Amino acid sequence: MKKYYLIIIFFCVTNNFCIDQNKTISSLEVTLSVSRTAFQIDEAIILTTTVTNASKSVVKFCKYHSPFEGIANEIFVVTKNGKPLDYQGILKKRVPPIKDDFITLQPEASTSCRVSISEKYNMVNKGEYTIRFMGSSISQLPNSNEIKVLIQ
Repeated sequence: MKKYYLIIIFFCVTNNFCIDQNKTISSLEVTLSVSRTAFQIDEAIILTTTVTNASKSVVKFCKYHSPFEGIANEIFVVTKNGKPLDYQGILKKRVPPIKDDFITLQPEASTSCRVSISEKYNMVNKGEYTIRFMGSSISQLPNSNEIKVLIQ
């Protein structure tokens, strides 16, 4: 009987099933913003991502697959004229998350981080771009609002 428990624990840890694979935390809200909406071609576009806990309880979310670890996977949808841009960055593989990989938010609290998105999505041509964070069951964050930026 003990062998079966070890197999289940091993399967849980190695396949990341300790995180609910089909769930985001409904009380969390993700908001993207930029300091301005127009940028020059050679200028970095810095996004601020804010996560707000709208509940009356303490909530934890994982940094993996979120801007809180930088852009280490295809976590944004960036489009120009309705066509998606390819992600140009690394695809980071990880071990299952540990305690330090989670961010704790108190009730009705927020936390923010900033990332440069233009280099990861090759935003080098003039035009209007649309950006949205894609939530995941790994971070347990929901999708964000959509923002538009103009490159002149």
